[in-house]
Amino acid sequence: LLERLVYDDQSTILDPTFIQDFLLTYRVFIEKPQYITTRLQEWFEKLSLAQQSNTSTTLSPQSFVADTDFQTLNLKKRIYRIVLEWITNHFNDFENNKELYEFLEHFQEILGKEKMQEQFKVLSIAISTKSRPRTITLARSKRDEQLQFNIQGGWEKGYGIFVSRVDKDSKAYELGMRRADQILDVNGQSFQHIQLSNAIDILKQFTHMSITLKYNPIGFN
Repeated sequence: LLERLVYDDQSTILDPTFIQDFLLTYRVFIEKPQYITTRLQEWFEKLSLAQQSNTSTTLSPQSFVADTDFQTLNLKKRIYRIVLEWITNHFNDFENNKELYEFLEHFQEILGKEKMQEQFKVLSIAISTKSRPRTITLARSKRDEQLQFNIQGGWEKGYGIFVSRVDKDSKAYELGMRRADQILDVNGQSFQHIQLSNAIDILKQFTHMSITLKYNPIGFN
C-alpha cells in the first residue's frame, strides 16, 4: 500500500482517490505514522541521489524504475503531493507528534536543497495556514537560569518574534516548542509588534511563563 502511494502507473487512473483514502485509513493498519514519513523521505532522497548521478534507482524490488530525469522529478513531485495532501487534510497528525514535526522541518530543508522553490513555498504556506495557536507553560527555578531556546526577528525588522533554536533535551522541547514557532504572547503580553530586545527582556524577567505559539515556517523563512 505504501508503494502504491508513489508507484505512478495506469492504475492511478482507476483509483484516483487512493492517496486520500490511504491517509484517511492508515491508522487501522500502521501503528506509527512516522513509519510512513521515514519511507517517503528515504524514497525522495534515493531519487535525488539517482538524479545527481544520472543512474536508475528502484523504490523497492517490485516498484517503478526511475530511469530518466523527467520520471525521477515526477516521482519526487508525487511524494511532495502526498505530504501536501497529508498536511492539508490531516494536520492534527503533525500537531500531536514531535517526530512528524521534525519530518516537516527536514522535508522543507530537502525541498530547498533540491531547488524545488515553488513546492517549498506552497508547503510552507499550507503548514502556516493549518497550524493553530497553542499554549505551553514553561517554568524556571530562578530568573538568571538560562532560557532553553533562542529567538530572532523583531518589529524593528518588520517581523514577529520567532523561535530559532530549541535545546532538544530541554523542557521547552518536551512541551512542544519548535524552531519556526512564532511567539504570539507571553503571560498575556502581546509579541505581535515588539522589538527583539524587549522580547528578550520579558522572557528573562519571568520564572513561570505561559507562552502562546503558532508554527509559522512561511513567516520564519
